[in-house]
Amino acid sequence: MSRPIVAAESMVQKAETASKPPLDWSVLAVLLGARILLYLLLGGRYGFHQDEMYFIDCGHHLAFGYVDHPPLVPWLARVATALFGDSLYGLRFFPMLSGAGTIALAALLARAWGGGRYAQFLAGLCMLLAPAYLFMGNMLNIPVFEQFIWTLSAYLLVRAIQQEEPRWWLAVGVVAGIGLLNKHTMALWGLGIGIGVLLTPLRRDLRTPWPWVGAAIAAVILFPNLVWLYRHEWPTLEFIRNLAGISRALFLAGQLLFMGPLFSLVWIAGLVFLFTQPERRYRAFAWLFITVLLFFLWRRGQPYYLASTYPVLFAAGAVWWERWSARRTSPWPGRAMLTAVVAGGLVFLPLGAPVLPLQTTDRIADRLFGDILPPRQLLIDTHFQVGWPDHVETFAGIFHALPEEERAHTGILTLDHGITSAINFYGPAHGLPRAWSGSMTHYLWGPPPDTTTVYLVSLFDEDRLRHYFGDVRQAGELHHPLAADIYRHRPVYVCREPFQPLSQVWSDFKRFHH
Repeated sequence: MSRPIVAAESMVQKAETASKPPLDWSVLAVLLGARILLYLLLGGRYGFHQDEMYFIDCGHHLAFGYVDHPPLVPWLARVATALFGDSLYGLRFFPMLSGAGTIALAALLARAWGGGRYAQFLAGLCMLLAPAYLFMGNMLNIPVFEQFIWTLSAYLLVRAIQQEEPRWWLAVGVVAGIGLLNKHTMALWGLGIGIGVLLTPLRRDLRTPWPWVGAAIAAVILFPNLVWLYRHEWPTLEFIRNLAGISRALFLAGQLLFMGPLFSLVWIAGLVFLFTQPERRYRAFAWLFITVLLFFLWRRGQPYYLASTYPVLFAAGAVWWERWSARRTSPWPGRAMLTAVVAGGLVFLPLGAPVLPLQTTDRIADRLFGDILPPRQLLIDTHFQVGWPDHVETFAGIFHALPEEERAHTGILTLDHGITSAINFYGPAHGLPRAWSGSMTHYLWGPPPDTTTVYLVSLFDEDRLRHYFGDVRQAGELHHPLAADIYRHRPVYVCREPFQPLSQVWSDFKRFHH
């Protein structure tokens, strides 16, 4: 690029920065207030999700890594339970903060790109009401922090561009390192931004040491997790290899479902905005979205994997809509866009947030999408939040019906990390022994002690159990009418006379996949 063009772009950038509108605090207060209100009204509507109890279990075994995820969320679960006990609202406090923070960052990005009150409100409204963010913000999960970290990294990079200060790459590196401790797909953010840097004038920053130092900082923060993975023979890679993919058509259709069809009017406008700005360095964020989209299309990822790329597009699209509306002679086009976002959010609200009884939500999902996916599959994460106390009570009834001399040598064995974590969470109140499993990181915490001679077992096939036990008898059944299908009408067996201690065959039970 010639020096006159560089100078012209710098002058345009300085002019845009100087004319940046103020942050509308009233807009931010309304949006954040609505997010907090949703948390207070809906945060405890159903119950603990199986993954939440798994994160609590992981938090009881503090480490720098786990089979299917890095350590950040289990650490947060440990902090939450230390502060709030076994409170469902307490466990979901940090996700609420993360969701609220992403709303604020979307508004800040819109302002950074010249957006006034309308753009800031529209950007935050999309982050408040899009179905994926409604759901993620209502439970402890990895994606709710991923969306915040990706958006914060983008905002810091915008600051670097606008202030012509490459030292901001150091802050980007710190945030990216924390992002890698949350989910390793933060590396995809680095890949996408790296491609965007090479394809835009932002590549000038590569002549300075700051992007490279930022990358080194991220690597240093990740290093303890890499050491843990090495010492445990890279279990996360095995887990990733075992992930089941979906069709590419379903992945693309899922973008409309998880983001909401009407919201596409905003994020597509965001792509247009980023590619048409005089400041061409902003195109790096469009290339980030395209890179991550193509990667997950190639890998047949789940639709929600792309959710963390949308906040930047919503912010950019909100500015596009504000400028487009300002050129109209009537204010109604802009108001119509706000109405469409609100309407789209309300239509999908029952699917994204627990506002209705689950039976009613199932019926709505069946009418809307029954020809594509069964309701229990579409809403599987919602069904993963019900039935756990009943399942644990089933185990407790069977356990306390055993002869007293057997109970001292009895353990619980399951095939699945969800029911295992539920038993370890609810079980102590019922006097149950610890549950063991070969699923995910539970495998690394096993095997059960060799003194265990009686097992309560579920989710295994009876024929398989007879390979390990001489006496296998069904003693009960897991069932809750609204539980996920995997936990409905599943026998619970009492298994005695193990042919050998499970420690000798523990590798047979390893299950590094969902």
